[in-house]
Amino acid sequence: MKISLLFQLSGFHSTLPLAEIEAMLSLYGSFNLLEKTERFAIFDFVGKRNVIDSLRRRLSLVHGVFEFLGRCKLGDIETFFKEKQVQIEMPYRIRMHGMLINDVIDRVADIIENKSLHPCVSLEHPKTSIELFIKGKDVYITKLLFYPDKSFMKHSPKHRPFIRPVAMDARIARCMVNLSRIANGKLIDPVCGTGGILIEAASMGIKVYGMDKERTMVKGTKQNLEFFGYSGDVMQGDVITLDKLFPHNYFDAVVCDMPYGISSSLGNIRRDVLYSKAIVAMRNVVKKGHYVVIMVPEEINLLNVKMKLIEIHKERVHTNLTRRIYVLRKECD
Repeated sequence: MKISLLFQLSGFHSTLPLAEIEAMLSLYGSFNLLEKTERFAIFDFVGKRNVIDSLRRRLSLVHGVFEFLGRCKLGDIETFFKEKQVQIEMPYRIRMHGMLINDVIDRVADIIENKSLHPCVSLEHPKTSIELFIKGKDVYITKLLFYPDKSFMKHSPKHRPFIRPVAMDARIARCMVNLSRIANGKLIDPVCGTGGILIEAASMGIKVYGMDKERTMVKGTKQNLEFFGYSGDVMQGDVITLDKLFPHNYFDAVVCDMPYGISSSLGNIRRDVLYSKAIVAMRNVVKKGHYVVIMVPEEINLLNVKMKLIEIHKERVHTNLTRRIYVLRKECD
């Protein structure tokens, strides 16, 4: 499959949407970023056809995914549609993003209807939706492929039977799972808290394992998973003993949000010591060539952890807390 894709970015975060797209595309083939703006990103993709279904089911920080047909100046849009064979299945509609210029829609509609034997418009249920993205004097011509499934938002902390004030936003949790580049297999969150990361991974059909030092959290995570109809292997345990409880190279991904020592309890261990020991244990249990995605306070440095740094993202929680999301890959045993 060879296709050009335009992704309409959510704007929820400055860097995570693009990183999530690239992580997902890498699971199914090769890609090349053609252009990135604040509102959208365009990629050439070559790979497996099932990428489309996976993107639809899993993306959390993208509003819409479109087939990118090309770009031209606003004044040249008639020429574009006359010269390019754009397949239009009726009924159809035309929509604009970024700026509403009615005469552009009228001009495109005239060309489409002049080429069709039985033109028919449906604003609510079209078989073809031509979507025009305006940027300055340029227009990016696309066809809507799908809107990502947003049913995962029912997993938001406010909808769970067991909650805590520090529970992670479902969109961030889902994005972190995607950043781990896991297609299937086993994922563990060794500091699972209320289970937000496990819920999102389980909803993608991934086998989930959870661990937390507090019995209350273990019980609450199980309750939350069961509430949404998912299952997982959740146990009480200390993250620094992770590699004593599971074999080396056992998991396909490790994804977690480490305790900060603010609202969360660190027990009787200094935070820097906890993080140092925890990252070693995580590295031991993840498979070679696979990923650890870990969220930590901004002041924590994870650059010397014997794993390859893929990317870092900042996530501001409130005035006194900014977190970093590290994406790390295990290169060797």
